[in-house]
Amino acid sequence: MKRMSVTGLCLVAVLAVGAVASVSASAETFPNYKVCAKAAKVGKHYTGLYNDKGCSEVNATHEGKYELEGISHATKLTFTGKSGASVLDSYVEGVGVVASVTCKKSTASGEISGEATADLVTTFAGCSSSGEPCASTGAKKGEIVTDPLTATLVTLKEETKTEPVVIGVDVAGTGGEEKDVTAEFACGAQLVTTTGSVLGVVSGNVNAVSKTQTNTFAVNEVGENVYDHVAGGAPDEHILISTIKGLGSFKAAEQSTQDLKISGIIIEPPPSEPCECPCEPPHSGPARC
Repeated sequence: MKRMSVTGLCLVAVLAVGAVASVSASAETFPNYKVCAKAAKVGKHYTGLYNDKGCSEVNATHEGKYELEGISHATKLTFTGKSGASVLDSYVEGVGVVASVTCKKSTASGEISGEATADLVTTFAGCSSSGEPCASTGAKKGEIVTDPLTATLVTLKEETKTEPVVIGVDVAGTGGEEKDVTAEFACGAQLVTTTGSVLGVVSGNVNAVSKTQTNTFAVNEVGENVYDHVAGGAPDEHILISTIKGLGSFKAAEQSTQDLKISGIIIEPPPSEPCECPCEPPHSGPARC
């Protein structure tokens, strides 16, 4: 691959995408966790695609000292996280919010478990609803401890000629359809169970080395989560449901910004659709087709 031109790289990318498509045209592709690792050497020459430790400066001759590698090359897979104030609103469409739980802060701990997944548990502190403290069974006053959660990297919006790709995370319970509980707690005499999943936007370490990964869960002007489905998905495909004992089940929206200390990990977006050569420059990260 010595002295390969940008046009050559484009051709290789197109052929590679075509080969994958021929195996499974319907296979869903996900963003992936990567690390920027030292490249192998052949003789006196390195064989990496990048010149720098951040894997951002492309080496046109593929003789760089660094290469993007899979998560199995990571030296540390565990992480911690924290957030400021968080809000969980249960609402009826067209009517409005029927119940709110507010928490002053949260902490999290977890581990990257796969190429696109991480397992974690989050503890919210200083939680209350309508003046009543909220707490999970066995937790301290005002603490809500989630069930074990799985966070899966997803594509929320695909890249276009005018807009960059939007990478997200889908946070759900680990029990699947039989037990997709994310949290169970009581606010005074009211028992609450949340199920389903919530989508947030990922920033910080997308196509870049960063000390943190930030997951932002936001709501729109009517109080619903900004994203309720992944790219190509159906509305309400990924939403939270709050079941308040004695009152019923309601759609729920979360507002929070969680910073994960996940240093050295890079999120690589899924491949774009094949393009005509020469490749168009991307909105971020190395040139790709």
